[in-house]
Amino acid sequence: MSSTQVVHFEKPFFVILTNRCNLACEHCYNELDELKANKIKTTDPLSKENLFSLFSELKTQGFEKVYLSGGEALLRSDIFEIVSFSTSIGLKTALFTNGHLFTEKIIQQLRVSGLTEVRISLNELVWIKSRSQYEKVVLQQLKWV
Repeated sequence: MSSTQVVHFEKPFFVILTNRCNLACEHCYNELDELKANKIKTTDPLSKENLFSLFSELKTQGFEKVYLSGGEALLRSDIFEIVSFSTSIGLKTALFTNGHLFTEKIIQQLRVSGLTEVRISLNELVWIKSRSQYEKVVLQQLKWV
């Protein structure tokens, strides 16, 4: 008789924090957003307070992980508070980013906030035309690793 091993899969939830972005990648689904394409979107879909309420409800319903995305989530001025709250209630928290906004200070603040996972999109490498652009994108992004 063979033993069966049960594999646990995390129950994740994806949250778009903003449609704003510092790039304009041709492939991005957010470009289909007419308001973003016209550059008139200035508010985020959910306030910080609404996000906190959502995260609390997700935790109550058994979700274990939240993926924070955008647009570019790092454009939110309250990103560190959002990450801190999410991790403080026991949600594993991951951030999707293009990495262009990383600085040593931002990386440190994300660590202090409890972030343990970052997913960096390299899709924009398609339009990089020079070595200096490449170094800015890739080398800056590697600082997180």
